[in-house]
Amino acid sequence: MSEIEVAQDDSKLGAGLTCFVISPIGSKFLPLGTESRTTYENSVVMWEQVFEAACNQFGLTPTRSDKIAEPGEITEQIFKLLRDADIVIADVTGGNPNVMYELGVRHTRDKVTVQLGEHGRLPFDINTIRTIQFQRTEAGLIEARNNLIDTLRDGLAGNYSPVTATRVWNKLAPEPGEPASYGPESAALDPNSSEVEPDVPGFIDVLAEGEEGTTDIGVRLDAAAKLIEIIGEVVSSAAADLNAPDQQAKGFAHRLQVARKLAQDLDQPASDLEIEINGFATSINSVDAATQYILGVLAEDPEQLEGSREYLTAITGLADVAEGTTAAVTEMMHNSRDLQKVAKDLKQVGNKISGALSQYLRGVAIIVSWRAKVQELPS
Repeated sequence: MSEIEVAQDDSKLGAGLTCFVISPIGSKFLPLGTESRTTYENSVVMWEQVFEAACNQFGLTPTRSDKIAEPGEITEQIFKLLRDADIVIADVTGGNPNVMYELGVRHTRDKVTVQLGEHGRLPFDINTIRTIQFQRTEAGLIEARNNLIDTLRDGLAGNYSPVTATRVWNKLAPEPGEPASYGPESAALDPNSSEVEPDVPGFIDVLAEGEEGTTDIGVRLDAAAKLIEIIGEVVSSAAADLNAPDQQAKGFAHRLQVARKLAQDLDQPASDLEIEINGFATSINSVDAATQYILGVLAEDPEQLEGSREYLTAITGLADVAEGTTAAVTEMMHNSRDLQKVAKDLKQVGNKISGALSQYLRGVAIIVSWRAKVQELPS
């Protein structure tokens, strides 16, 4: 098939359909350099180079809350679009509260919903949902547009899978192999069931999966701790340079050079930390499904406690280790936010570090919640 024929086929896919985009919007009226103004400028670029460009491929005319022209209450119009639009595209970069709320509302509908977000700035809570990740560079935005085109093509052709929330809300059948198949309704653990589904995992299977996952989390905790230590040493060395009396006498131009060198020195360990913590988050999401199931079974059937002691000890120990890192990580997260105020060159790397550490702390909170539930079990 020729490129012209492909383009023609694409344009027919979106004929007569509606597309609503939910994304951070910011404000064009605030001063340059403010967070809200930067958000606005990013939203303009995303709209023109990614959302509109990808939708045009299919004859779709996207709209967004700030682009609704018809008179009426804006909130009501948004809810109607979330309910009725054939396609919703959500930019989840930074976990904007409005975007996350609207995305949650959309997940009550069994319709095509596409997520994308800037790499390293994805909300932890939706880490397991397939999301187009992009880098905010010229090449990165081109790739985001092309990936969005591919995803829209699949969705418009009917090739999409509803997320767990949508399936539960609409009482749809679970996806094959979905972790949510852990649950008290599982025939494999129902003593009154005469039939056992061959693909439903047994209790020992889930324990083994959880054990493997906790081992991976422990490895990633160690790796993250080493990277955090490296980043701390780099920042401390630069701070000593900046604060030395002989260096201060050299003026702000010299201090700016030190800040630029610090940004370069931090770039690689910050990127490594981001990758490690993304893996950490993915592992936690997987283990959380298994652990919540295991704890639920043990609360219902304490007789299985004895055979599960090793796993319970492992997650309790993991929680102790993870919790022990929170003070230092919290301090570094605040320091990395302060870095962003020192010089423009440090803004991106500081944001990368603080975003990764914020995600890390949310993960630790989940691990600590496991320990609290273990302590509630009968002794």
